[in-house]
Amino acid sequence: MEKVKALSQLIIKLEPVKLVLFSILFIALSIALPYLAHQFNLAGTIFLPLHFMALTSGLLLGWQAGLVVGLATPFMAFIYSGMPPLALLPLMTAEIAGYGLIAGLAREKLRLNIYVSLLIGLIGGRLIWCAGLLISGGGLFQSVNPIWSSIQLGWPGLLLQLLIIPALVIVTKKLIKS
Repeated sequence: MEKVKALSQLIIKLEPVKLVLFSILFIALSIALPYLAHQFNLAGTIFLPLHFMALTSGLLLGWQAGLVVGLATPFMAFIYSGMPPLALLPLMTAEIAGYGLIAGLAREKLRLNIYVSLLIGLIGGRLIWCAGLLISGGGLFQSVNPIWSSIQLGWPGLLLQLLIIPALVIVTKKLIKS
């Protein structure tokens, strides 16, 4: 009975040391995924590998972990690989932190299922990206084309996130709890 109750929790509640260790693991995976993608000529702007672990950590461990992983990932990836480009680093940091934060809040506080929380997180993070483009672009008409092109380029990555992340969260949750 206790195992069933633990699996029904929306997020996994871990003691602080384990939460930090899992967050570090997710940050490391966030750095490794883009590196692997580039080894196989899978462009980051299309497959969005940097986004996966922030979303996963928010859905699995809660909004705080999603936020921390989202904030740390772009900076650590930049230090390791020089990507994302320095000019995009602040915008991508806000976007990826938004993914983890919003998906985690939807899951933890609004108590929504994984799929709806993921979709809300994806929309919220993309809105943060668009707002950043609007602010940095100096106006709506200068920024509409980059916003639309980022959506057009990133649809394979969004589709992969919708297919892979829920399964990843469910499997990881079962492994941690068993």
